Amino acid sequence: MAIVNFAAQNTESTVILRKKASASEGVIWANLSRGVCGVWFRRRYPIGNHIVDFYCRKLKLIIEISKTGEPKERDLYFRASGYTVLRFSDTDISNRLPHVISSIHSAIRFTKMHLRFAAIIEKIVFFPQIVLSKKIGKKEIRTAYADCYRLSTAH
Repeated sequence: MAIVNFAAQNTESTVILRKKASASEGVIWANLSRGVCGVWFRRRYPIGNHIVDFYCRKLKLIIEISKTGEPKERDLYFRASGYTVLRFSDTDISNRLPHVISSIHSAIRFTKMHLRFAAIIEKIVFFPQIVLSKKIGKKEIRTAYADCYRLSTAH
């Protein structure tokens, strides 16, 4: 039985795929390549046996551009592995680009806020002595709750 190194194959494939990017991918990359909301994306990044269009390692956020129907198996795999997946079609990008960019910005802000809030909750639950010693204050907790509420009610 031969041992197959998927990582090496995917790395070679990513180089080829970057050169054959579609117009929609080029438009999105032009908006993501300079950093968005303080985070950086990688283009054509291998995750497991899949290659994703755009990936933010800090937020575990994947952006996929689909030319046909949604490949639900890929999305299920990524979500089960703890990734957030945003999927846009070519027609969305060509017809509603400002809406797509706004959706990406909202997802980034929400994910950053969620990670910050989770870190605060983790401190409260797992390290109550920190909370008791006032290293994390009520103001910080109120701010996290306010951010959650503001993002959940935003349209």
